[in-house]
Amino acid sequence: MDAASPSDFCPSETSAGNPSHAADDVRPAAYAGSAYYADAELLAKYIDEVCVGPVRGAVEPLGPGERPIAIVSPHIDPWRGAVGYGHAYAALAASLAPDVDTFVLFGTSHAPMREPFALCRRSFATPLGNAAADFGFIDALADRARGFDPYADDSNHDREHSLEFQAVFLKHALGDRPFRIVPILAGLGEAQFSGRNPEEDPRVTQFLAAVRDLTIGSRGASSWLRARTWRMSVRASGTPVHMV
Repeated sequence: MDAASPSDFCPSETSAGNPSHAADDVRPAAYAGSAYYADAELLAKYIDEVCVGPVRGAVEPLGPGERPIAIVSPHIDPWRGAVGYGHAYAALAASLAPDVDTFVLFGTSHAPMREPFALCRRSFATPLGNAAADFGFIDALADRARGFDPYADDSNHDREHSLEFQAVFLKHALGDRPFRIVPILAGLGEAQFSGRNPEEDPRVTQFLAAVRDLTIGSRGASSWLRARTWRMSVRASGTPVHMV
């Protein structure tokens, strides 16, 4: 398998997004056929045999009553990131409770953004089937955004790979099990440029607090899954588990 150049996955600058996507809108799998197999059978075999398979036996499930606190996943293409993806999603599959049904994904935007975060009110297509969007969660989160337009950079999602790759691996890990995603890009370029700590930006802290509140309050239990370049939270019914 030939590894594509990193530049192949760097999106171009985009225009303002449109928050009024219909409920049946689907973001196409922009990198299927280049960053990973477009054929579902080949893709599943690759993830099973090259990514997850070699590390599955080394992953120990959590004990009774315990839930995942964090997984770390790369966002490089799956050809070169196979081992990293394998460890992350083998661990998730080994410990994911059966009542978890929604994943909040935070991914890096490699294109410039005007706002600190960008919501995407679309499901994500993958060769293995669509990862459905949780429109209720997305709408509630948009309503709680303060000081910025969470849809201003929606179109950055069109060519951004960081969340697309997570959708592919989630779909493989969960198979036919119903689940939903809340795709969010993080574009903290202003903080990087100025050297300002994003935790001092009330737009950032209020938005992350809203994610936390909605994750806990919607169904009860939750876990906060963090990574260097993206974050994911999961929510489920049952006894609350505090996020960290």
